[in-house]
Amino acid sequence: MAATALADYLSLPFPAMEILPVAAASTSTNAPTASSDPPKRISFSEMDTGKFAMFGSFMIVGLETAMFPLNTIQCIVMSQRTKGRPKSLWKTVKHTVRNEGVLRLWRGIVPQTIGALPGQASYYVAYETMHELVGAQFPQMGESSFVRGFISGACADVAGGLFYVPADIIAQRLQTQNVNSTSFTHNKRLYNGGADVARKILQQEGILGFWRGYVGYVTAFAPASAVQWGVYELCKMALYPFMAKLDVKNSESLVVPLSGGIAGFCALCANNPLEVMRIRLQLLECRNKNDAEIIRKGYWHLGFQIFKHEGPRAFYRGLTARLLTTLPGVILAMTGYEYIKDLAS
Repeated sequence: MAATALADYLSLPFPAMEILPVAAASTSTNAPTASSDPPKRISFSEMDTGKFAMFGSFMIVGLETAMFPLNTIQCIVMSQRTKGRPKSLWKTVKHTVRNEGVLRLWRGIVPQTIGALPGQASYYVAYETMHELVGAQFPQMGESSFVRGFISGACADVAGGLFYVPADIIAQRLQTQNVNSTSFTHNKRLYNGGADVARKILQQEGILGFWRGYVGYVTAFAPASAVQWGVYELCKMALYPFMAKLDVKNSESLVVPLSGGIAGFCALCANNPLEVMRIRLQLLECRNKNDAEIIRKGYWHLGFQIFKHEGPRAFYRGLTARLLTTLPGVILAMTGYEYIKDLAS
C-alpha cells in the first residue's frame, strides 16, 4: 500500500477557498492550457521536508479512518480458511454489524493510526528521496519515467513498513476478534484493546514478534507500490498529450486522479495473492501447534498450504473489498499527494 498497501486519503482541514485542483496547484503560476507537456515536477529539494511529511501523514490518517470499516471486512474475508467460496462481502458486513454493532467495524483504528502517522511520513519522504537519487544517477530518465517511479515506490514501502507492520499486527488481531469462525484463535475474545495485544505479543514472542510478517509485507507491498508509482508516472506522461489532442483545458485536474485510479487498479490486482498470504501470516498464533509449524517454515510454505487446501481462488479473496476500500483512496491519495507537495514547496 500498502500496501498498504500498499495503504490503502484526503481530509486536510484547509479553507475551501484555498483548495485548487491538484496538479494545477503544483503549477499554479501557469495559465490553464491544453499543452501536451506535463507540468514541471516539484522536486524534494524544493519542499519543506517537515511540512511535506506532516501533511502527508494527516492526509492518509484521515482517509484510512474513513475507509477503515471496509478494511476490517477485507481483513475478515481474507483471514477465512475455508475451501470454496467464503461468505459474500455483503453477508460478512451484515453478520458482523448485526452481532456486534456498527462501531465494531472501527475496532483496531487506534493502533492503525499510531502506526500510520510515522509510517506514511517515512513512505513519502523515502519516495521523493529515491526519486531524486535515481534521477541524479540516471539523468537520461525523464521525471515521469516508469522505471524511476517503480524503483522509488518499492523503496518507499520498505521504509514505511517498519512502522506499518507492528500497527497492522495489533489492528488485525482486534479486527478479526470475535468473528464466528474457527480460522484463528484470534477469533475468540483474547484481547482487551490494543495495549493488551501489544503486551501479550511482547510476552510470548519478544520484540521481534511485532515485525513478524515484515518480509511478507515488503514482498506484498513493495512490488505493489512499485507498480502503482511506475504506472502512475507512465500514465501522466501518456495522458497529457492525449488530453492536448482533445483540447482539454486545465487537463492536470483530470490527469492526476485518472492516472492514480489506473495505477491503483493495476497494483491491487497484481498483489492480492501476496496480500492474502501476508494477512494470514500475521494472524498465525505461535501457541497453536499447527500455526507455529507454518511460522517456522515461512511465508512461501504458507502460500503452498493455501493453494493445496483451499485452491487458487483463495488468493483472490477480498479483492472486491480491496478495490472498494483502496481504489477511491488511491485516487484521493495521489490527488492529495500532488497538492501537499505544492503546500510544502
